[in-house]
Amino acid sequence: MNPNIDRKFEEAKGLLDRVSRPLQLVGVWPVKRTSTSNLRFVMFITYFSTHLCMEYCDLLVVFGDIQSMVLNLMESGLQSMIILRLFCLRYRKIMHQIVIAIQDDVIDDNYDDPNEKKIYIKYSSIAAAYHKFSVWLGWITAINWYFMPLQNYGFALMQNATIPLITPYRIRTGFDISSMKWTISIYIYQMPMIFTSVCYVATFNFIIVAVTNICAKIAVLSYNVNNLAVHRVTFTTMKLSDVVEKHLKIIRIVDKLDKAFNLIFFYELINTTVLIGLLLYCAMVNLDNAEPMALVLSLLYAATMMMLVFVNCLMGEYLATEAAQLLASYYECSWYEMPLSFQRDLIICMMRAQVPMHLTAAKFYVYSLSSFTSILKSSMAYVSMLRTMI
Repeated sequence: MNPNIDRKFEEAKGLLDRVSRPLQLVGVWPVKRTSTSNLRFVMFITYFSTHLCMEYCDLLVVFGDIQSMVLNLMESGLQSMIILRLFCLRYRKIMHQIVIAIQDDVIDDNYDDPNEKKIYIKYSSIAAAYHKFSVWLGWITAINWYFMPLQNYGFALMQNATIPLITPYRIRTGFDISSMKWTISIYIYQMPMIFTSVCYVATFNFIIVAVTNICAKIAVLSYNVNNLAVHRVTFTTMKLSDVVEKHLKIIRIVDKLDKAFNLIFFYELINTTVLIGLLLYCAMVNLDNAEPMALVLSLLYAATMMMLVFVNCLMGEYLATEAAQLLASYYECSWYEMPLSFQRDLIICMMRAQVPMHLTAAKFYVYSLSSFTSILKSSMAYVSMLRTMI
């Protein structure tokens, strides 16, 4: 036993709990529900839904004014994606099944070989590194966006200029909120909206943990298949049956993951492509108007959204790569030295491994690194369109 490997493996096992903490705080996490978590969720989602409705009311009021619509959609578009993810994570039974499958997999009995633990640690470290980076970036972006109107107001006062203090998020209420008293009240009311962005990042991190867990399982299975030749002298039905059983479990969890998120991914694919275009357009406007703070914030916001899109594409690439490697392992193992009955079973595994594993949007758009460049091209097309129209 290697104490260092065992220690890292134990740390990796706790990654899902660390990722889920923001979601547990607002009662969204699909497992371990209590009456307290249910109450927290009702309070949070009531507040969030009410705020989103007021954002849509503002969109209806400014409809036809392209400049104001762009500014509204930058906020309401993101909030719509967030609330959709939170509802799906909370209420879809398949989400609960995915979480349980991940938790049940990370036990010592499933990784009894030190090399298998190293494989799991490798993929877990990828998810852990992204989790740390994305959470910090999410907090920084959300806080800066929230305080941007206050910063602009403060800079104007220092230059003896007079501008109205606006609220961080564009909403429309049934009464006049233009007075300083009401503006400050709305400012305080909108403070919890900062945390919604952190929850959104947490849902991405959950998907990353799920995909890296699957990739680790596929890599371990490839390792087991490659080592079938080592056991050829004492080869038993049990050894091959373990391989078949692990392969079937991987297929089921990949199908569940794609089924759970493919429609969400499709909505986000459309929404995010437009949103990135809107943010880049606003950055250009801020550059033309010589507004450095707003320019930096728009670029930071756009970079955050690009990173979230990129991680979907990267996870899809990881999954497809490991699936292709598993197929290669089946072909390269010493199948010709196995009994004829085992060869027939292995052929079935080979045939199933030829079916690629992907993350998709609505079952037809496959996420990969090449998809990321296509998304950015589409976003730039929206930027060009806005520059022409406005």
